[in-house]
Amino acid sequence: MEYTTEQLKFSDIGKNILLKYGIVYYAFEMRVGKTLTALRTAELIKAKNVLFVTKKSGIVGVNKMAVNFNYEYNLTVINYEMLHKYTKIKYDCIICDEIHTIGSFPKPSITAKILKNIVGSKNLILLSGTPTAESYSRIYHQLWISEKSPYNKYKNFYGFAREYITPHDIKVNGDMRTLYDRCSSRAIDDISHLMVTLSRAETGRFAYNNTIETVQTVACEPRLDRLINRLINRRVYQFRDGNLLTCDTMTKLKQCIHQICSGTIKVDNGSRKILDTSKLNYIVENYFGKYKIAIMYKYIAEGDLLRQTFKNNTKDSEEYNNSDDNTLVYITQVSSRSMGVDISAADMLIMYNIDYSATLYFQAISRIINMNSVKMPRVIWLFSDLQNGIENKIYSTVKKKKPFTNYYFLRDYNITEHEYKKAS
Repeated sequence: MEYTTEQLKFSDIGKNILLKYGIVYYAFEMRVGKTLTALRTAELIKAKNVLFVTKKSGIVGVNKMAVNFNYEYNLTVINYEMLHKYTKIKYDCIICDEIHTIGSFPKPSITAKILKNIVGSKNLILLSGTPTAESYSRIYHQLWISEKSPYNKYKNFYGFAREYITPHDIKVNGDMRTLYDRCSSRAIDDISHLMVTLSRAETGRFAYNNTIETVQTVACEPRLDRLINRLINRRVYQFRDGNLLTCDTMTKLKQCIHQICSGTIKVDNGSRKILDTSKLNYIVENYFGKYKIAIMYKYIAEGDLLRQTFKNNTKDSEEYNNSDDNTLVYITQVSSRSMGVDISAADMLIMYNIDYSATLYFQAISRIINMNSVKMPRVIWLFSDLQNGIENKIYSTVKKKKPFTNYYFLRDYNITEHEYKKAS
């Protein structure tokens, strides 16, 4: 393992930014090496005690890099869920990977509050391939964790909003709610002195800079459409075994429709039902054994079904990448392993279902891109052919860098305000 030319160059640039401003933000496109760039930057500023916060799936990889380069500083690598255990330890440099995950607004997340207590005025290195995938408004709390944030001239997010955001109101359940997602790109321009960017194309090292995405429509049981119609019109359904499925909120209705489209459902008593295996059968008939496949799912019942069918499976990306066995299937949940994982050995990544998050959309499809790839990265989206299917609606929204919220759900299903109240 050696540094690339870009990692050497940009860590030198980042060092100067960090020493001058106390913050550097590596907004590198996914797969170009921002982790090593950050680790070397900490070495260049002669840090003694470094905290690296990442997703759980990234911990092993970061530790391997640190062992390989034998950094002189003490390095602690944890995931965001462990932060509360490290608030009393003193660090002189904090590296936050996938920092976009704490960019909620208008209020800071609990994780952001804990980080703010740890970071204070210490050196801060931020990493993300998708800093503001859904809204520029997400940038505020990413920097808010540092006392050196340029946005600290504003008392809080609402002060920031008065400068950069055009609030707008929508009616939810008869009440008006103010949204703050329409943020000017000036918010990014005004912190450009902290940002270091790098794309895959700029490195010249990737044979393939992007993926080929294919939407494959799968014929599903028509009774799923009837079930969805029943839920839209009556909000409740009783199965033959007596189990009830109640959609008493719009969020629940959206979620139930979403699950049904991939053939599973979680009923009121907490148990899960398999309604249809059409998507699973399609994978078995068309891809399994013929190609080296990886599969990402959204709901737990989908994962259970996949693992029961493909018994030779793993969620260890290193084991998967090092195997030549086409019957070994990498199976994982998109919300937990769509960031920081390399599964570039796959011939194709099959998305069994789609998440509502635009950020996860862009993160997930980059998992099979690697600068050493010798084959075109392919992503297959499996969508149902149901008349009331939701997957294409979600897909068209997240590709525009917008999360699929209840607003889009109401609009796409043409549900009126009166119907909304019935379901709330």
